[in-house]
Amino acid sequence: MTFVIIMMIVMNLTIANSARIDIHNETFIRLKENLDSFEKEVLLISDLKCYLLNGKDIMEYERAYVEDHGDYYLVSLDNLCLRIRVKDGLIVDLGYE
Repeated sequence: MTFVIIMMIVMNLTIANSARIDIHNETFIRLKENLDSFEKEVLLISDLKCYLLNGKDIMEYERAYVEDHGDYYLVSLDNLCLRIRVKDGLIVDLGYE
């Protein structure tokens, strides 16, 4: 009887661990599929930060399309659209459209 209980516990742990591994694999696959998008986003934000730190106006940024919406800007490049707030030449808030 004890053997059966131990086997049941081991089976339950194995099934639970298998489900956890499946979730992690699915997350990894999604991240890998979107890697190009993440890379494009990081490069755009990094370049825009350098541009602003050099004292330039965001509306004159030529590598992406920039729209002024009063208290924030929309910066669009290909299928990526970022909502950015700038204060004193620094990005203080970043969101996605």
